[in-house]
Amino acid sequence: MEQNKPTENFFTKAFRDHKIPSWWAVAGIIFLFISLSISIFCFIIALYTWYKETHTNTKFSIVRIIVAIAIIGVLSSIVLASLNSARMKGQSTQTAETTTDNNPPPLCSNITSLKNQATTVNFKELIKNPDSFNGKIVKFTGQVLQIQESDNYGVIRLAITKNSYGWSSSDIIYVEYQNHTDAVADDIVTVYGQLTGTKTYKSQANYSITIPSMKACKVEKGVEKSITQNQPATAKPSSQKTTSPIQSQSTQQPVTPVQQSAPVITTLAISCFASQSPVDIKQKVTWSSQATGGNGQYSYTWSGSDNLIGNNSSVDTNYLTSGTKTASVKVVSGDQTINQSCTNSVLVASPKTWHTVETFSGQTQKNTSSFSIQGSQWRVNWQETGDGYFGANADSPDDSGDYCSIANIAGSGSDTTYCYKSGTYYIHVNTAQSWSITVEDYY
Repeated sequence: MEQNKPTENFFTKAFRDHKIPSWWAVAGIIFLFISLSISIFCFIIALYTWYKETHTNTKFSIVRIIVAIAIIGVLSSIVLASLNSARMKGQSTQTAETTTDNNPPPLCSNITSLKNQATTVNFKELIKNPDSFNGKIVKFTGQVLQIQESDNYGVIRLAITKNSYGWSSSDIIYVEYQNHTDAVADDIVTVYGQLTGTKTYKSQANYSITIPSMKACKVEKGVEKSITQNQPATAKPSSQKTTSPIQSQSTQQPVTPVQQSAPVITTLAISCFASQSPVDIKQKVTWSSQATGGNGQYSYTWSGSDNLIGNNSSVDTNYLTSGTKTASVKVVSGDQTINQSCTNSVLVASPKTWHTVETFSGQTQKNTSSFSIQGSQWRVNWQETGDGYFGANADSPDDSGDYCSIANIAGSGSDTTYCYKSGTYYIHVNTAQSWSITVEDYY
């Protein structure tokens, strides 16, 4: 809104444009004083002379000269006074213009007027060309995603579009304001102010993000009554029958709008782990992740040993080579991204083979020394060379009940007997013939 400027005459404009030097005003004031003094003196002399001429019938030409000087002095005084007044007005006009140009009326001086002028801009239109809305007086209602204050200055990242999941973390404006607000993160607020173009900042993943920005004059907690999701409120048709004023006063109750609570948007956190370790070659392994925080929606990208890939919260695989296997997952939620290495690794065992544990031999009944079995499968290769009876059994030395029958024959022979439980054993041999036994473990 333009302010009314003082009316300018030629002299005012001349002084304002510096076409007339300022020292003229000083000289004019001095000359004005002298001219007025001379004019008054001349008028007194002229009156006295006129009186003498009138009463003595003598005419002096000096009277005319004095009157002329007096008239010139008066006119000079009027002109110089006009010049000085013009100069003062010119300075006043110039000062007023400077004040108008350099210090426009503050936007936030009248909050009521600001609220009446403020309108809501659709985010899709705003993000398409933010500069075209630069300077527009607006209002937005949304959820505070982040807020920081320091030395009477504050910044808010405000989500302004509400969807079926709550407030969209992709439709964000950057709000700057002065002083202090009681609002904190996750509060619903309404802001009033002026759009200022765009603001670019760095995300936690060091990405550059550019969003619309505004300077707010007012930050109010709570949703404005006439605003729902930054759209004009639409009244629903009433299904009640028309009643008299008395009935309306006694039966109708004020309707309180019900607002859906917005989801809490917090810092994204990720963990991931393997289902088991160690495993054998080709044995199934499941890598799983757990995500919390963010906006509640997540996308996953897996990577790891032996070209592990996947796009879900968990991924299954089996390894064809032995060794230690690792995995990591990248999770994105809104504008937050985390790359997380899994807390445990998977040890894939080398292929199993047979290992000789002990070899025993004799020519009569005997209890062998104890031996330990690591694997879940082991075997006994035995041979008996005589014609008599040959019997052999594997027992646990602590009589825990672990037992494996190896041989029970009459006459010579040889064979391999398999047993299927790890532990510590000894072999009881019952024969009077020559015999030999080899114990092998499978791991």
